[in-house]
Amino acid sequence: APILTAFAARLVLGEAIGRGTWVALVVAVSGTALMVVEGVSTGSVLGDLAAVGTALFLTGFIVALRAKRHLAMLPSLVIGGLLASLISFAAVGGRVAIPVNDVLLCVFWGGILSSGVLVLFTMASRHLKGGVLTILLTIEFVLGPFWVWLFIDERPSKLALVGGLIIFSGVMGQAYLSSRNTRATNACRPAGV
Repeated sequence: APILTAFAARLVLGEAIGRGTWVALVVAVSGTALMVVEGVSTGSVLGDLAAVGTALFLTGFIVALRAKRHLAMLPSLVIGGLLASLISFAAVGGRVAIPVNDVLLCVFWGGILSSGVLVLFTMASRHLKGGVLTILLTIEFVLGPFWVWLFIDERPSKLALVGGLIIFSGVMGQAYLSSRNTRATNACRPAGV
C-alpha cells in the first residue's frame, strides 16, 4: 500500500516523492515482507486476494482524501462504514446472529478505536502527502503483534519482531528527516513570512 499510494498520489495529484519518503517506503516494505513471509506459505489464494484488494482500496481512500483535502471528508467515513455494513449483511444473506459480547467488542473496536484512528487519519490527510500518510499507517503492522502479545499472550515470531523493528525504524527515520527539512526551510525564510 505505501508504494501504490506514493505512485498514485504522484500520478493523480502530482505529489512529489521525496528521497526520505522513498527510503522509508523501501524500509517499510522490507519490514512488512519479513513479517508476512511465514504467513504467505500457509495462506490461501482468497486471503492473498483480500490483502491485494485492501491495499488497492486503501490507496484509493488516501488519494481521495488528499484530492479533496479542502473539504470536510469525515462524512465519507460514515458513508464507507454504512456501505461496508450493507455489503457484509448481504454477503451472509441477512442471517446474522451475534452474541452480545461480540456486539460490545464491535462497538468498542469499530465505534471507538477504529473510528478515532480514522478521524485523526482523515484530519492528517490535509497536511501530509499520500506516501507519508501510508508510511505512518504501517505502524499498525508493528503494533499488531505487540498488542496480541500483551493482551492475549500470543507470542509473535522472531521474524515478526525483526520486521516490526525495521518498519518502526523506517517510520521514525522518515519523521526525523521530515522534521529536520521543515526546520531548515523555516530557518531560511525571512522574518514575518
